[in-house]
Amino acid sequence: MGKIAAGTAAGFVATALACAISLAACASTNAQAQSSQPSLQPDLQPGDYVVEGFGCTNFPPLAHLAFDGRRFASRGVQCTLDPRSRAGDVYAASCLDEQTPRAPETLRWTFRTLSRQSFSLNGASYRLCPRGAP
Repeated sequence: MGKIAAGTAAGFVATALACAISLAACASTNAQAQSSQPSLQPDLQPGDYVVEGFGCTNFPPLAHLAFDGRRFASRGVQCTLDPRSRAGDVYAASCLDEQTPRAPETLRWTFRTLSRQSFSLNGASYRLCPRGAP
């Protein structure tokens, strides 16, 4: 796991999210090696996404990301991908903690759009939950 600045909620969520991703073990090296490239902007349907392997009504909070069409949010932290920073599948993600607004923290995300209803983030696959769940 990467070292995240201590004391920031965005860093805590990123670290906890990485732990959830590791526990989920959703994507293999072969899945990461797929040749599909992400678009410059996420071409995803807005909604609630959960890590593959978890149900839409029974999942740990850190296995959930909401996408509003522009930003990803989890537990009070909102992150936006910067398409200008794209290098292959790696983007800079600017994240802001809604509870303690200050300068956004920049994180490195490996992001790949798999379909309009699924994506991978740092090796974990997420899928869209139907409306009404979670």
